[in-house]
Amino acid sequence: MSWSRSRVVEAQHNLGLANAAECRIFRRKESTKKVSAELDWPFRRRGRFLLMMFLLALSLRVAFSFLLFPRLQGSLNLGSDPDLFGQLAMNWVDGRGFEFYTGASTHRGPGYPSMLAAIYLIFGDLFPASIVAQCIIGALTCLALFFLASRLFDERLAGLAALACAVHPLLIWYTPRLRYEYFLGLVLLLAILWTVRFQQSARRRDALVMGLFFGYGALTNQIVLTLPLVLFPVVLFGMRDRKRVLGLMAIAIIVMMAMVLPWTIRNYLVSGYVIPVHSGGVAQFIKGNWVEDHYSEAPMESDWLDIMSDKYIVDLLGEGVPASQSNIRAMGLDQKLIPYAVDYLANQPDRFIKKVLVQIPRFWFLSETRGKSMAFAAIQFPLIILALIGAWFSLRRNTGARVLLATILYFNLVYAAIYVEGRYSTPVMPYMILFATLGVLVLADRLARWKTPVMAPRSEVIARDSGDSLY
Repeated sequence: MSWSRSRVVEAQHNLGLANAAECRIFRRKESTKKVSAELDWPFRRRGRFLLMMFLLALSLRVAFSFLLFPRLQGSLNLGSDPDLFGQLAMNWVDGRGFEFYTGASTHRGPGYPSMLAAIYLIFGDLFPASIVAQCIIGALTCLALFFLASRLFDERLAGLAALACAVHPLLIWYTPRLRYEYFLGLVLLLAILWTVRFQQSARRRDALVMGLFFGYGALTNQIVLTLPLVLFPVVLFGMRDRKRVLGLMAIAIIVMMAMVLPWTIRNYLVSGYVIPVHSGGVAQFIKGNWVEDHYSEAPMESDWLDIMSDKYIVDLLGEGVPASQSNIRAMGLDQKLIPYAVDYLANQPDRFIKKVLVQIPRFWFLSETRGKSMAFAAIQFPLIILALIGAWFSLRRNTGARVLLATILYFNLVYAAIYVEGRYSTPVMPYMILFATLGVLVLADRLARWKTPVMAPRSEVIARDSGDSLY
């Protein structure tokens, strides 16, 4: 068969195009490998990195809790069990009931005391086992943050955020004291991790696990009880097959309520009041109102403000009420204070709005003394600025980031409306650290582009759920 010259030229041309296409495909594959290597560095050996990061977080917390903190306790008037969670857990195990001293209590939920009770039951004493458990909880929080960040972004950012979480001073500072916020931080982080998984998969299994973690989080502090009502609309936005997704969300809420309901029944049996998880919310609201009115008398000193606001509640209830019933942990105290709370909201809405606005920043730094508050503010506010930058650059490109931001805003606004201390921000600090780490990378990228006259091709980090550039 003879070929004309034109057909030969056409065949050569097509062969050249094919070779060129193959070269382009090869170059693209090599470029992809290069980008992947860049993104994974220095975290290519994932298991080794996670182990080293876990040990770093654990060792820092153990060193602070057992070497430095005992030397600071006396001079700073710090206790290991300031809220009597340990006493509550020991009384529970010893058969005295879920009480602080005398009589059943509804002032605390069972989530955190259950963990302490298990430690006391196993070791026969709370200390030092409970402090070691706190250190492990802190290290596990760093691991959970890595998995959340790697699911939302990439492993380079996840590794940097987990390292920042491991060395963050405030997360180390709160370790050696038995307070629920540290434990709630891990439980909440797992709930948010499975919320993001559900957002990306819409699987029934993820909905069930998500409901379990939200349920246990609510048993730790009932502020979590209404969090799904805020997060689920955020999750639903942009998802397909919304009817099916709504059904799965309903399953998650049913699981959460099924975990909470037995404790609600217990509270009704011992108090005669419908208390979903724990009481004290109305009393804290009244205390927060007083603190806002008298904050200038002791600015940035939560210890003095707390003592005087407790005294205000005693005075508010009058001399006819026994001291045991005006105590902040007293059963039925919230019900006595409801009329005062309703009157405040109905007749002084402007003061309530002002209270929320001025307490939003205090949520991040207010501590026992002015010196500690100023130190915490010096740590927190640069982090907040970087987190705002990171959140701004991720929200439009990554729907999972909206879940984190909604969680931060929910905690900040709810506590600002009720009563604030800096330690209440602990459960949402991992998300702030993640956004702040992203903010640092964004600023570094912008600075590199500004310094380079002719910019070389830049590797784009692809968000899992949107396909857009991270930056």
